[in-house]
Amino acid sequence: MKSNIFAKDALVISYACRTRIGLNGEKFKDSQSAKPENSLAQHMANTWGITIRAFEKRSLYSKTYGTKDEITEARNYKGSDKSLIERKYSIEQREQNASDAGGPIMPKGAWYPPIAGQTPEGLKNDLQTYLPQK
Repeated sequence: MKSNIFAKDALVISYACRTRIGLNGEKFKDSQSAKPENSLAQHMANTWGITIRAFEKRSLYSKTYGTKDEITEARNYKGSDKSLIERKYSIEQREQNASDAGGPIMPKGAWYPPIAGQTPEGLKNDLQTYLPQK
């Protein structure tokens, strides 16, 4: 991507594992020992001249569509609450997409953002800010 497509105050949030630090199975004493300056997130910030927010660890997507209980509740919902009706519809569409080989994609996206996974060990669990460095 060309850097001129971003506003000067742009903020990109990446939940992708590949913007993280390190490789699977690695362990670190702390974030600095993992050399965040060598991460893809830092490279993106430097290249595009914008702020990037990304996890240091792998991304975990297992609860983005809700817990098993939330999915069951929405799937079986018969009331008039608009948010639960929307969730029920999203689940039905997600299941239809999956059965049609379109992937388990919900029309309006996930209910919750991804969270940090367990690896690499020793790194921070929340989104980190990467500012452009010259």
